[in-house]
Amino acid sequence: MIAWMKYRWLYILISTLVILSGIFSVVKWGFVIGVDFAGGSVLEYKLPTGVTRTIKSHYLDEPGKEKIKMTIEKEVGGKVEEIRYENVGPAVGAELIKKTLYAMLMASVGILLWVAIQFRSFKFGISAVLAMFHDSLVVIGMYSIFGHFFGAEIDLLFV
Repeated sequence: MIAWMKYRWLYILISTLVILSGIFSVVKWGFVIGVDFAGGSVLEYKLPTGVTRTIKSHYLDEPGKEKIKMTIEKEVGGKVEEIRYENVGPAVGAELIKKTLYAMLMASVGILLWVAIQFRSFKFGISAVLAMFHDSLVVIGMYSIFGHFFGAEIDLLFV
């Protein structure tokens, strides 16, 4: 049998480093915000090779959209078929963030009560909620780091 608790200080160190680097990343670089939150245009084209590509940018009007299409056609050397063109407003972002915070609060209270009732101790419920916040901090921090280095965007799929 492996004595897992023997290495608890290593686990605490790794967890602390991951959370602190995530907090640093959020404060220093922030997030790469997707079109869903920042607003802009989403264009999707089918290329002559059968491959579909999505382009996300700031708001585009009709002439800007046509300019992008002509540039892609010139680049690939063939006709490009437009599959989708949408303008998305940033109002989705504020409302979604508010609802997400409410959902986290309700989930925390629900977990706390359910675990406390099942195990007859609020200590276990508080531990479960703290573990949930720990995991959320890890995911949020890592997403900020991945956004800075790899361009990962915060969008509806993230939430």
